[in-house]
Amino acid sequence: MRARFLAVALLLVPTTAWGLTVEPGSIIGSAALGPGFRLGSALGASGAYLLVNAQGEYAFDKSLSAVAGLNLGVSGSVPLRLRAGARYRLADLDLPVSPFAQAQLSFGRIWDVIGANLTTLGAYLGAGADYFLTAKLSVGGQVGVDLSTTMGQRPAFLGMVEIVAFGSYVF
Repeated sequence: MRARFLAVALLLVPTTAWGLTVEPGSIIGSAALGPGFRLGSALGASGAYLLVNAQGEYAFDKSLSAVAGLNLGVSGSVPLRLRAGARYRLADLDLPVSPFAQAQLSFGRIWDVIGANLTTLGAYLGAGADYFLTAKLSVGGQVGVDLSTTMGQRPAFLGMVEIVAFGSYVF
């Protein structure tokens, strides 16, 4: 019974958002939460993190946006990453869903890994979708991989797979 109610609610709630696209000049703020998992690395960093993410997006047109954000891991070896790059959306789908792919440069710091604090530099590739509840409010999910290396005398690979759920507001 609950599953049927949820299915009907999900179909009826976004009826006012059908055909919604992100308008040029829009600024979108997002907050996200989810797990991150370390890819194989020689570093003794924690294997999994709870990630907290804040991100801003500026739409140049319906499909192309600039994105920048801050990503913080909460636990063990704490990673902090600043990211900036671009997002491409599939536009004009006549659906309340807006799928996207994004690529960003990643600069950060990881604390308390093998007794040291290390600076990282890399790239982030992700894909996800916004589900617009109203013209201004959306929820969604994103999966991505951050491929970074540490800086210094002995660089080492440090990659993360991230799966986050987010809420967004269009200003």
